[in-house]
Amino acid sequence: MKIPQFDLTRQYEQIEPEIQSAIGHVLRSGRFILGAEGEAFEAECAAYLGVNHAIGLGSGSDAIKLILHALGVGPDTEVVMPILETSHADGNCSITGGYVYRGSAIPRLHGQYLYADFCSGRIWKRRAAGGRPVPMKISFKVPQISSFGEGRSGGLYVISLDGSIYKMVP
Repeated sequence: MKIPQFDLTRQYEQIEPEIQSAIGHVLRSGRFILGAEGEAFEAECAAYLGVNHAIGLGSGSDAIKLILHALGVGPDTEVVMPILETSHADGNCSITGGYVYRGSAIPRLHGQYLYADFCSGRIWKRRAAGGRPVPMKISFKVPQISSFGEGRSGGLYVISLDGSIYKMVP
């Protein structure tokens, strides 16, 4: 089943001048963070929610850190956080976790964490110990990636909801 992405084109066309004006104002002010627009957003959000205060944050990790701080969770407390976050740009919608490649057929991938995006079909790699995610150059996109599997020799398989199982090969 293919779930279409929401198309904002028509909505944007109706309010494009307003959006461009607001972007221009922020760029001219040089206040990308903590400026008048941020304060106005927080006030409007608080009013809409019926609370006294609202705080605009940049990411899910920022929200978790703020919540932990508010709960008094100290720096010596072990907290397990997501290993990565991704943008919804370019058709991405949901990370499908994968595996660290431990096979021998593709030496350049050894020690890389491979994961995918369900909607875009892109497969990404990242050093298991961290670093920037890097899109893999593969010959095709796998539709609706729902899982990964690991073979006895460390080879990886990609599972699609279309019923296919793909083997990662050089």
